[in-house]
Amino acid sequence: MRIRLNDLGGDDGLATPRPFSVPGPHQWFGVPAAFFCNGWLWCLEDSEIATYFMIRQKAARHPGHHANGGVFVVAEDREFNYGILKDTYEAHRRLEAFNLIERIDAPGRREDGRITGYTGSSLALAHRFKLKDPTLDNEALPMVLDGLLELNFDFGSFEGLMPTLGQKSDAEGQQAAESSPSV
Repeated sequence: MRIRLNDLGGDDGLATPRPFSVPGPHQWFGVPAAFFCNGWLWCLEDSEIATYFMIRQKAARHPGHHANGGVFVVAEDREFNYGILKDTYEAHRRLEAFNLIERIDAPGRREDGRITGYTGSSLALAHRFKLKDPTLDNEALPMVLDGLLELNFDFGSFEGLMPTLGQKSDAEGQQAAESSPSV
């Protein structure tokens, strides 16, 4: 199955609308059907989907780099070509926790991505990423919930999800306590 999103040259505020053109080989990328069929589309936030699709497009455009050391996106490219600002880009941490990508840390960068010993003229390598497509074959909800637990997400306002996470509800816990033999 192929789904292609195209700029149809609608009214985008330009004085001269862009004419439609068939996307070139590096302007589209594939998304496995499992992304849709196993609920990933519905369990990820917009920022996670945008970041994930950016990494997928980079992997499709540079398959050799992806296979060897992973792909990277510098800030200027990320912001100008993908419209992904720093806050949205931070979704890569959750994508890693959900096991959808692998982040390969760049030398000279701290965990938060900042450059160690930055002087203003320092050159720094970007983190690299690899897709972990076999994860898409799993149901999304348990993987996302496990990833959020790993990130110490506060589920306070989502108490109804707790039984899904393998924890017993108050009624189940009380019933189990009453039925267990006392010592």
